Amino acid sequence: MHMLLTTLIGRSEEVELELGVTTAGEAISHVPQSTADLILLDWHLPDGTGEHLLPEILAIRPQMKVLFMSTLFEADRVTQALKDG
Repeated sequence: MHMLLTTLIGRSEEVELELGVTTAGEAISHVPQSTADLILLDWHLPDGTGEHLLPEILAIRPQMKVLFMSTLFEADRVTQALKDG
C-alpha cells in the first residue's frame, strides 16, 4: 500500500507528500516535527498496529487528523478506533 499511495500522491499537483514511512517506530518518531495536516495510517505495520499507534500520535499532536487505510474490516475494532479519535 505504501508504494501505491506514494505513486498516486506523488503525481498530484494539489497534494504534497511530506514523508512516507513503513513502520510504527518511524511514524511516531516523525510526528513531533511533522507539518502534515493528515496522516494516512495503515492498520497493519511490521512493528505494531495503527490501532495502537493512534493514541500515541494524538498524545503528541492532538489536532492531527488520521485516516486509516486498510483492507481489514472488523466492526468492533473500527468502532474502537473511531472512539479513540
